[in-house]
Amino acid sequence: MQLSLTQKLFTCFLALTIVVLVATLGLARWSFERGFLDYVNTLERGRMERAGQDLLAVYKANGYHWDGFSDSDLHNIMNRHHTHGKRPPPMRQPVVASTNEAEPGPRRPRLIDRPAGGKPPKMRMALVDPQGTLIAGAPLSLAPENVINHVIKHDEKPIAELRTIIHRTISSPDDAAFADQQTRQSAIIGGIAMLLAALVSLGLSRVLLKPIHASIASVARLSSGDYKPNGSLQRHDEGNDELARLASDLEHLRKTLHATRKSRQRLLADISHELRTPITILSGEISALLEGLRPLDKQQLQSLEEEVNRLKHLVDDLNELALSDVSGLRYEFQAVELEIVISNAIDSFQLLAKEAGISIEFSNKHSVAISGDTQRLHQLFSNLIKNSVSYTDPPGCIRFTLTQDQSIAHIVIEDSPPSTTVDSYTDLFDALYRDEQSRNRHRGGAGLGLAICRNIVKAHRGQISAGPSTLGGLQIDIKLPKGH
Repeated sequence: MQLSLTQKLFTCFLALTIVVLVATLGLARWSFERGFLDYVNTLERGRMERAGQDLLAVYKANGYHWDGFSDSDLHNIMNRHHTHGKRPPPMRQPVVASTNEAEPGPRRPRLIDRPAGGKPPKMRMALVDPQGTLIAGAPLSLAPENVINHVIKHDEKPIAELRTIIHRTISSPDDAAFADQQTRQSAIIGGIAMLLAALVSLGLSRVLLKPIHASIASVARLSSGDYKPNGSLQRHDEGNDELARLASDLEHLRKTLHATRKSRQRLLADISHELRTPITILSGEISALLEGLRPLDKQQLQSLEEEVNRLKHLVDDLNELALSDVSGLRYEFQAVELEIVISNAIDSFQLLAKEAGISIEFSNKHSVAISGDTQRLHQLFSNLIKNSVSYTDPPGCIRFTLTQDQSIAHIVIEDSPPSTTVDSYTDLFDALYRDEQSRNRHRGGAGLGLAICRNIVKAHRGQISAGPSTLGGLQIDIKLPKGH
């Protein structure tokens, strides 16, 4: 049978509780038995000490010897000192009797409280003399660690030793009844604990799995293409535990997928628009030629060629952007002097910039060597210069600044007005993005240059960002590591 995640977690909690509870109750039972047996043996030692005083009195009354002392006498004395806290009855003093009252000489005492007839009961007790000879009781041939002994002394001299078997198991009916009572109480406590554990496990399972269920539902929504905010998931993305990080990552994934979808839709719309414009012009001019509305002369062919070249450049840029996005551009890293690469890029655009009324400056020149691809870095700076020339009003200025620290080469490209809005800085590196709200393309370009620049910088493990320029226009900041 297939179990749900809640049932599995509940079963795990309950199984763990059962194992811990059984182990705890088992150890508690073992500890109780050991402690209870130690208690019984301690009582037995006290009983033997009290019985030893009675035996010493009997020894004295019997003429300082153990003649005539029987098992029943030992049994009666030991019963006077029961181990379970009962107050012992008063000891009868042994009565001395003689077979002949007129017989001279010392009297031979005897104990008259011996039960008449019958065998003495089975005993766990033995009374032996100092030489180890059995006086009364059961012979105990056991190892010393299995015997409790008490030495009876008279005038600091041993006259006998009282021995009993140490209690290793609960054998007394009273002790067994008490142990059974404790077992029943432990079983009741265990049952109550199991019920509480089941309720707590069920509650914990639901509480702990709530964010997981929300994550599962969020993944299902993302898989179906629903990227709308998930309120139930956002309530669980706070904190530092694994579930909170999972919820936070899923929310970040949702936002990324949502932004990617919007970017893809906008990219497709922009590409279709960029392609539609030259195609529409070509289609119109070709139709005019076919219908004889325009003559097929050199001027018309040049116009057709311009539109074809525009299409070719757009397709080439799109292909280059696609290659850079999937790391398809080839990079050959080697030691590169950034000052030389920037200077070469600037020289190649000086004539175009002069015709547009733009001056290009290169200040704070430093000899900065990094590990990079010379061709791609030249493409990076060429795209940035082309972008600034296209969007800077004449007379204008473009300024390059190159600095470095211990591990970073810092390149700043600034231009003069116009600038862009603050909200547009992060969008400038998106493909086909233009800050112009209209579709006016009189400045040329398809808006792919900065997107390609971002991918080139990323391939060099660098960072690129945009912001306001001190010259009043746009500033591009590039940070490249000096080594890989």
